[in-house]
Amino acid sequence: MNYIIPIFMGLAAFLAALFFSVACVWLLNKAAQYPSGLLQYYCYAILFSNGLTVLFSARSYLNTGEIFTESTLSNPVAAVAIKLTSLFVMVAAGDQILRFYRIDRKFYFWRISLMLSFLLFWIFNVLVPSQFSLHPISLEVSWFYSLVLGLGLISMSNYGVLNFIKHFRNAALFFCLWGILLIPVKPDLVLQTNYSQGYIPGLPRFAGLAPHAILMGMVASLGLWCLIIDPFKSRKLNWFFILVGLFALFVSQAKNIWISFLLALPILIYFKYKLSDWLRFSSKKGRYFYIAVFSSMMIFVSLGLLLVIFGNTGNAVNNFLNSEQGSQLVTFTGREQIWAVALSEWARSPLLGYGLPLFGTEHRDAIGMFFATSGHNQIIDNLGRTGLVGTIMSTVHFLILLFLGYVYRKETFGLSFVLALSLLIRMASEVPVTLGTIAIDTLPYYLLMGLIAINMKFFKSGERIHGCENK
Repeated sequence: MNYIIPIFMGLAAFLAALFFSVACVWLLNKAAQYPSGLLQYYCYAILFSNGLTVLFSARSYLNTGEIFTESTLSNPVAAVAIKLTSLFVMVAAGDQILRFYRIDRKFYFWRISLMLSFLLFWIFNVLVPSQFSLHPISLEVSWFYSLVLGLGLISMSNYGVLNFIKHFRNAALFFCLWGILLIPVKPDLVLQTNYSQGYIPGLPRFAGLAPHAILMGMVASLGLWCLIIDPFKSRKLNWFFILVGLFALFVSQAKNIWISFLLALPILIYFKYKLSDWLRFSSKKGRYFYIAVFSSMMIFVSLGLLLVIFGNTGNAVNNFLNSEQGSQLVTFTGREQIWAVALSEWARSPLLGYGLPLFGTEHRDAIGMFFATSGHNQIIDNLGRTGLVGTIMSTVHFLILLFLGYVYRKETFGLSFVLALSLLIRMASEVPVTLGTIAIDTLPYYLLMGLIAINMKFFKSGERIHGCENK
């Protein structure tokens, strides 16, 4: 057995290497058949692998509430799906980079600025803290996935990005539908019935096949935004997926996602349909529609005032806000302790921070906060993890993203500006931009990166998002 076991292990390693080599060659040949490459389909791979990970996991909201360890979601199916997804993304992104340098080579100012800021962001938030921070660790291959993916999206062709938006719409909305269909089959997997921190008492929280309900709400909002600017050809299909997306968004009870969605909705409607056309009262149908809308608003406001005046609602609200749950809602679910830990670690190493293991398994055990998987604030997490150097580079990169999102607002029907604003809102209570993984929580960031890398002249020539997907 001392000889047979190593031989079989070596043979297995050889066959695995051979399989991945053949898969890479096959994917490159497939990519060559598509004029815009395969990177436009990356959202399918990410959402499908995440869905399989949760579907075959041991997660059950009946047993553990909403707190899960990494071992809860780990299983052999998830391991294979994640490896295949990483392989697909790396080959597709690498092919896109090669296409750009061999064929496109359009080094205009904003594309260069975005590429340089992303490179500096990756270097000072991954490479430097991993080697020179207070807790250095060895390099991991998975850290380079985000580097290759980011450069690949910045190098995408114009029509490739437009197709990417269409495919993102399809993937996000079908991901929501997939989770909803599992409610009667495996309710404890996708639905938390004992959730008590929402605004509506007794309403369950929907996580679907996402790792967390907040991420489920994020995917639903992104799918609805893409649906607004690039709807399906069938009106019935549009209304069906609007209902699917709104259900997933509302029942996810992700409060910061609600805020970003409500702020984004009028922006997208304005740039897509134009306010001057939207408020026309010339037709009889238009007059009846707006009379019904404003009448409904007046009825709801009146009912709300009656409840406050005669239903003793004011005392109930005051008592709720003074309770522990109410305090958590007002303060973004009580994350002050996590922020204090991150800032205290930054104080020990102001320049380069604690390092990438911040809020890792060992660090959580040391501080006794097993639920704290991140700093729950982008800037605070950057300070604790990468210090002043990494935070400065991150801030520069975020400002460029926000600026370019605003610059491209008209050409993208407001989608680039909405994505930038949503990232900014989520940064207050989450860490939406992480370079350690290419998982589901980074989808808005990479979608924005690809969208604002398109040549502005392409848009100014009259080619817009809608109607370009077949070219």
